[in-house]
Amino acid sequence: MKIYRLELESFERWEESIQKQIKEIITINFPQRAIEEEYYQNKSKEMRQYLAENRAVIFLAEEDNELAGWIWGYEKKQFDIRRLHIAFFSVVSKKRRNGIGKALLNLADQYAKSMGLDGMELLVTNSNYKAVEFYRHAGFEEERLLLAKRF
Repeated sequence: MKIYRLELESFERWEESIQKQIKEIITINFPQRAIEEEYYQNKSKEMRQYLAENRAVIFLAEEDNELAGWIWGYEKKQFDIRRLHIAFFSVVSKKRRNGIGKALLNLADQYAKSMGLDGMELLVTNSNYKAVEFYRHAGFEEERLLLAKRF
């Protein structure tokens, strides 16, 4: 297993695998939503742009030349607080419960500290119980609630 920071030059190699993981994440978190393929392509473009502008970091776990997991974050400032916002974080389903997620999250944590940020933040749907429990175990706490009214 290799875990490393993904640079822009290597992004294309992993882009298709990352898109598949984004699709899996979205499907788990929003099972009732119809998401067009364009969404996933746009996320790839956005990631590439953030990397090109040095506004984001991606850490990638690779095993047997295949994607095992990855985490994408960028600095987000709200009022006087600067945090690493974790936009996407995923471990390939068959690779879960092997410490990959913890290792990726620890790298993101170290990166945020090295950048002088105040912490990390992320969004997760309350129906994704396994992820919520994983994040709580890693020290994340609920800070706000997103309330939605559906019609």
